[in-house]
Amino acid sequence: MESIELIKAMHTDDNHKRKALTLLATLCGKVVDRAQLEAAIEEVLKMGNVVFEYLEERGEKRKQEEIAKKMLSDGFDVLDIIRYTGIDATRLNQLRESLRNEAV
Repeated sequence: MESIELIKAMHTDDNHKRKALTLLATLCGKVVDRAQLEAAIEEVLKMGNVVFEYLEERGEKRKQEEIAKKMLSDGFDVLDIIRYTGIDATRLNQLRESLRNEAV
């Protein structure tokens, strides 16, 4: 369990931590009891869920931005775009600028 805490505290991305925990869980299967191994596997699964949730959230944000760009292109009112997509005004202005740059 101490090894799991050390891996969790590592200053690296979650993917590397997940790999280290997976390796640890595999190695532990030879030297620890089943309960400890299951606890290590549970930690790996928790980290995997965090990564999945992050990627899912990023995908949703991209979808919102694509919809906002289409709405800008179609001449929708800025306040309506903000209300329907949930994008803040600063990001919407950035998207508008990127559309202008693409047109040039």
